[in-house]
Amino acid sequence: MFEAAQSYHKLPSYYDTPPEERDRINGLVAQRLSKPKGAVTRKDWQRADQSSKISALISVGHDAGLLPAEVEEAEVSWYKPDQQILKIPPEKAAKEREKFEVALSDESCEWMSRWVRERRHLAKYDGSNKLWLNREGNPYQSGSLCNIVRKLCEEADIPTEDREVRWYSLRHTLGRHMKSDGSLAQVNDQLRHETFETTVSTYGDSAAEERQQTLNKSRRKAKRAAEDPEYNPYADDDADNTSDQVSRSSSDADKVVTDAGGGDVHIDAVIDNTSEAKVDITRKILSDQESPDDRSSTSDD
Repeated sequence: MFEAAQSYHKLPSYYDTPPEERDRINGLVAQRLSKPKGAVTRKDWQRADQSSKISALISVGHDAGLLPAEVEEAEVSWYKPDQQILKIPPEKAAKEREKFEVALSDESCEWMSRWVRERRHLAKYDGSNKLWLNREGNPYQSGSLCNIVRKLCEEADIPTEDREVRWYSLRHTLGRHMKSDGSLAQVNDQLRHETFETTVSTYGDSAAEERQQTLNKSRRKAKRAAEDPEYNPYADDDADNTSDQVSRSSSDADKVVTDAGGGDVHIDAVIDNTSEAKVDITRKILSDQESPDDRSSTSDD
């Protein structure tokens, strides 16, 4: 769908278009650029054909899990490029939420930065702080957002017969992918839920940097899956997790056990609940408690 958004409403070549068809498309270009039809030029076709608006809308709408009412309220000031986040004022959120910062993937930030630069040159945004306006110069409503998602699914050949496709589908897709590639705590933070206190207290809060890494990982896997039909993005998750746990436990064990003197050791660590992690930390404790004579005796054996 992200690739389909890049070619959404793409125009034909100016020179390859017959005069009668060119006149009709001039009207479309005039709508997109909010200028008189008679003033449309060939360069205007290029400008109208290279808009990053829909790509930014879909990419950020997905990453931030934006609700339709939040797309309607979204303003340029919400985007913080230096932090790679969208900061949603509590009074503008669809529901009263304590969480208001959501992480954005590198790709979303790229599209957003392009779109913010582009919108400065569009007349219909003069005097408006709104991030996205439709062709009529009004904020997007739920119905028009749903239509965009459905059309993108059609262009991307995504089957929709057996499921209801709505704008909310982007939010639900984000939640599923982030749970698979990250954690429930990250899902809770990114979607700004208020009903997962138990989950958050168990897994802890997640940093925006961690969620950015998860978003980028999901994007890379989705892109590879789109390019390679035989690629299963979930096939090696277990193997990767096991490998990561073993490597982390081995390196962490060296850092968390310190000699407190008097034959005592101090341990400051949270270890994975795996046999490998427990064995590594135990081995480290025992090795630190051995005297030089013990080590010498052991080596002689």
